[in-house]
Amino acid sequence: MKQFLRFLVAGVSALVLSGCVLVSTQAQPRVIPAGQVPFGLLHRTIPFTDNASVHFVNETVYLVNYRGALAPRHRLTPAPATLFEVLAAMAKGPTADEASLGYSTHWPTALTINQASLHHGLGYVDVSPRLAELSINDQRAAVAQLVFTARALGASKGVTITTNQQPYAVPLPGGRWGNVATPSSFAMYLAS
Repeated sequence: MKQFLRFLVAGVSALVLSGCVLVSTQAQPRVIPAGQVPFGLLHRTIPFTDNASVHFVNETVYLVNYRGALAPRHRLTPAPATLFEVLAAMAKGPTADEASLGYSTHWPTALTINQASLHHGLGYVDVSPRLAELSINDQRAAVAQLVFTARALGASKGVTITTNQQPYAVPLPGGRWGNVATPSSFAMYLAS
């Protein structure tokens, strides 16, 4: 009798579990009407939370326009945007549409942003050592792009840059060096 009961339980379990793999398949994708999308995936709130939602804001990043000057462009970021998120968006460079319009970047793809924060109008940014390996002119151009993107988020006093947590002397225009890169020092890079 025990053996029969075990066999019966195993058979019922197998039958129940077989329903998990009986999913209809189709050769081509199909559109699911909004009313049939499961689990509230189309709701304005995050599924499976207590009505938490994500809001996005447009933030300004600076890219190089077809004339070679820095010009503002916009990126969607989760609100509230952090300096790190906005600089990471800048570091990705132009979108395909922007590239087709002649936009490019001074920021090399091998140059990463490790950390970024904003305190009382001053940005603190740590980048990979690749920055110091660039030519002086390329360093200035990349720093200018970073400074104006950071200024757009509130770094009105400028940006202090480190490379892998080590001090970095910013090559300022005119042959000078400094600890803080300010927007006024790099104004010649902006589109007029």
